[in-house]
Amino acid sequence: MLSKSGEEVKARDTPLADGALIDGACSVAMCIDAAPDWKWDADSPLLSNAIFKLGGEGSSIATKIDQDMNSNNCLVTSRVFDSGKHRISFKLMQGEANYLGIYCGIVRDGAAWNVDHAVSSSTTGWFVSSYYGSLMGNGKDMDNSAGKINPGQILTIEADLDKGTLRFWIAGKPYGPGYTSGVTGRLRFATTVDRKDNSVQIVPTPELQTSTE
Repeated sequence: MLSKSGEEVKARDTPLADGALIDGACSVAMCIDAAPDWKWDADSPLLSNAIFKLGGEGSSIATKIDQDMNSNNCLVTSRVFDSGKHRISFKLMQGEANYLGIYCGIVRDGAAWNVDHAVSSSTTGWFVSSYYGSLMGNGKDMDNSAGKINPGQILTIEADLDKGTLRFWIAGKPYGPGYTSGVTGRLRFATTVDRKDNSVQIVPTPELQTSTE
């Protein structure tokens, strides 16, 4: 903080109260927390067993390198959350595979790494499929199709645990109905990849439309 004369004034260690007044003789620099820096779980057995590999800047790209046409995998992000609103964006890439076979969503903390949780009988995962944009998991099985996701498109996921909802966007536009209730617990963002050479990259979230209007 600088006084009117340009002298540095000691910064506060605690935020100002909502009703606090700032003297007009001072200049204030304000800092706002940035969006969470999401990362893949570097300790996942999927990496040590060479089923996936991480690459790209900040190891943001998860690529499946083994077990083609097998969905018994679940790669999660490192951070666990259990309340509030959380958002992440993924760029889905096809690689050398002949189609995009990816599921993205959230799972309960502790979800098995070598199990397909994107099935209707699962109470562990809530996913959307790249095939038809359909919901998978927690009673959903290829339901509520919103149209397939094309290679290179950005999928944004928002979990609001206070409301129990999970919403999706493609290229910043609302994408299907999502899950409207029941999304609660200690959770992590996750992906399940069916096709070898498909990749999922954590990317900045684009500007999002709040409605279909």
